Amino acid sequence: AKLTDVTVQGSYVRFGPVELAESAQLRLNRVYPKSIVKTGVRTMLVPRPKAGGVGGAPLRDEELITWCHQVIDTVLAPVATPA
Repeated sequence: AKLTDVTVQGSYVRFGPVELAESAQLRLNRVYPKSIVKTGVRTMLVPRPKAGGVGGAPLRDEELITWCHQVIDTVLAPVATPA
């Protein structure tokens, strides 16, 4: 996905640099509501997930890395399905 920066920024995880096509932005907002795309600085902020849903502790360590991998696969590098 050619990312050089994946960091926790408050209650978000920041991915960069990213340039999303309109279809990828729509997918991002559908799958990860309340995400923010900052085109000027080429970053994408995705709300950091919490274990157990609302009121749970934010994901950490391997769970957070696995979740970040899912975000990348879903939004930045979706797998093409054969026709």
